[in-house]
Amino acid sequence: MKNYVKPMMESEVFAANEYITACYHGVCNISGYVFNDTNGNGEYDPGVDEYNYDNTACGHDYWIEGENAQLPPQNAFVFSDMRRNNNGTPWWLFDDYYEGVGDPVPAWNFDRDHTTTSMDLETRPNHS
Repeated sequence: MKNYVKPMMESEVFAANEYITACYHGVCNISGYVFNDTNGNGEYDPGVDEYNYDNTACGHDYWIEGENAQLPPQNAFVFSDMRRNNNGTPWWLFDDYYEGVGDPVPAWNFDRDHTTTSMDLETRPNHS
C-alpha cells in the first residue's frame, strides 16, 4: 500500500547580500628585478624571497579584485640591480641563489608579468 503525497512546489527567494567586489587598478610602472614575497611577511628576505623576472615598465593597465574593499597586500619587491661576481656576471647564471642590490621597492606583481608601485580603488558593484 502506497501513501498519497501531495505535490508541492518549492521556491527560493533571492536575497541580495552586501558583498561588493572592490577592484583595484594598477599600471605596470616600474622597471627592475622583481622578487616575490615568498613568505608573505612584507619584508625582503635575501635567499628566501624568490627571484621572478626582470620587469620593464610597459604601462599595461591591470586590475586585482579584493574583498570588502581591502587592498591585497603587496606581494613583490623590485631592485634596480642584482648581485654580481667580480667580473660583472650576475650570480644567478651560476647557481639558484638570487639577491637584489640596494633598497627594495615594495610592489604588486600581476600574473608574473606586470608590476606596479601604486593601486587605486575602482568600486564595481555586482561585478564578477
